[in-house]
Amino acid sequence: MTSSRTFVHCLVMLFIVPTGGMTFPSASLSAEGDIEPKTECLATDDDYSTFVCLPGEPLRIPCEDENGQCPEWAARGECSQNPAYMLPHCRKSCASCISLHPGDVPQIAPDQKTRHLVLRRLYETQEYLHYEADRNVETLRKCLNKHAECTHWWANGECSSNAAFMEAECSPACQTCDKIVQ
Repeated sequence: MTSSRTFVHCLVMLFIVPTGGMTFPSASLSAEGDIEPKTECLATDDDYSTFVCLPGEPLRIPCEDENGQCPEWAARGECSQNPAYMLPHCRKSCASCISLHPGDVPQIAPDQKTRHLVLRRLYETQEYLHYEADRNVETLRKCLNKHAECTHWWANGECSSNAAFMEAECSPACQTCDKIVQ
């Protein structure tokens, strides 16, 4: 994913600082090697100057390979020769991990009343995109949130009240990828 904004997740202070591209880690390893949930920080405005951090959860679809042979297959070019299997199942080796923020813009949560809904939907959407990519790998390329407010709009009922726009512009948030990726 490319973007003109990068966010760095500071593990000690648990905040995000704009720096130029973007990453949104939501889990890290404890001293014992266990995966621990981390705080997920969501921007509250579209200029990404203010953030609110909420308790996160481990990614539902972690960035890992589902088969021990994935690195070998990827080295042989299978990510491009057999993308239907490789991209959803060899995510780490093929660099096809599914972000909590699908699309070119990270999602924002401007409304305090819906922030927890937005965060929950981001986790649901990440899982949904994995299953949709397993159905049709083109989902990874075509099904994107095109606006920072997509998940916020979903929380406010726009997927129903403004369905045509939302299906075209915010299909991951509305979970309508099957309508744009046949």
